[in-house]
Amino acid sequence: MKRTILTLLSLFAVIIQDVTADIIINEVMSNEPGDSVSLEWIEFYNNSDSVKMLTFYSLGINGAIFMFPAHSVGAREYFVVCRRLIDSSTSVGFETAWGNADGIWGNSDNENYWISRISGMSLKNDSGTVTLLYASSVKSVFKWSEKGNDGVSWERFTPTSSAIGQSINLRGGTPGGENSITPAEYDLSLVSAKVKPSSGGFTQLEFTVVNVGLNIVSGADLALYYDYDEDSMVTPEDLIITVDLPYFNLGDTFQIIENLEFDGIYSKLLAKLTDDDRTNNNIKQFIAPGTEFPPIVVNEFLPDPEVSLGTEWIE
Repeated sequence: MKRTILTLLSLFAVIIQDVTADIIINEVMSNEPGDSVSLEWIEFYNNSDSVKMLTFYSLGINGAIFMFPAHSVGAREYFVVCRRLIDSSTSVGFETAWGNADGIWGNSDNENYWISRISGMSLKNDSGTVTLLYASSVKSVFKWSEKGNDGVSWERFTPTSSAIGQSINLRGGTPGGENSITPAEYDLSLVSAKVKPSSGGFTQLEFTVVNVGLNIVSGADLALYYDYDEDSMVTPEDLIITVDLPYFNLGDTFQIIENLEFDGIYSKLLAKLTDDDRTNNNIKQFIAPGTEFPPIVVNEFLPDPEVSLGTEWIE
């Protein structure tokens, strides 16, 4: 027995700012993940058809100016500025978090863009401004006015867009690649999956799905599977339920609520949207309570002991 509820919500807020120049500030990781203190970074994109030399470019952060090394950036290429580690034995740096963690940048497929490490670089979590300068002229400005989610970057919607938003990539950001919020032709995004115990041994599942693409979407569905090994490898035999999704206009956000019953204390689950033009925002893995939840319960207690017993107790 289940109950499905579909609720239309509003599209997530964006921050508007000016965009100029051919090299632009495209993405900023200002709120580092967890308790990290060395994983701030800024991504740039050469939004032109020609090679650009960085010799006369500089970077302004909180009133401090940082010069770029003499380096060229190819047409339509990305590059990243990150914090230089003072003590690599106690800090996790950009290469460890976003590369193959062998201590050398540029020797793997996901290290196919240039990075520049800067000493003394520091970004503010709750608000800040990063400015790209050419000589004394301002070429690109990137501003954020709120903290955002922990370990999630701010991205431009497109290189020529004046709006930014939080990354929806599962890793929290997309350094060296197309931004996760850049609209695709057909793109539903499974933004969140929340769970909580419900009455009668049922579990309430709440999913939020957003149409972040450029076209209307119809005929999509949300499938829920058991993911016993938590490896995202599921089969038709693992399928629990399929929910037909409504017609999505541009920017529509729907909330889907399911009340389901699972055996045992916990179940390892995977929710998956129908494949579209961007699949890395279609899946969520999570754990849901079952009919035997919670695993520990208050079973018996003595609130008013006789004098001879002398103590209250809880079993």
